[in-house]
Amino acid sequence: MRAGQIDLAYPFSASPTPFVVRLADGTERYACCATDALGIAPMIGQTVEVRSGCHHCQAALTFSVTPQGPAPQADGIMLWFGKRVEEQCRAFDSL
Repeated sequence: MRAGQIDLAYPFSASPTPFVVRLADGTERYACCATDALGIAPMIGQTVEVRSGCHHCQAALTFSVTPQGPAPQADGIMLWFGKRVEEQCRAFDSL
């Protein structure tokens, strides 16, 4: 909490992040980090769509994640393990 407002409730962020997750009902939420974006489908037991950008070239990335893991259109996409971002509580900050 900050200034009386809830900033995040893992794995969701109230503030915009580079990781947008579209739920099965069409609503969109921000994930706190790349790992959280990938973990939402198994957590809720539904397929979701993840939108982000490539850490290296900034190309748009969109793929589905099922409760069993990323769908085939995610082949070749890697989770980028960078340095922890100070004071932002993200261990993995890009795809």
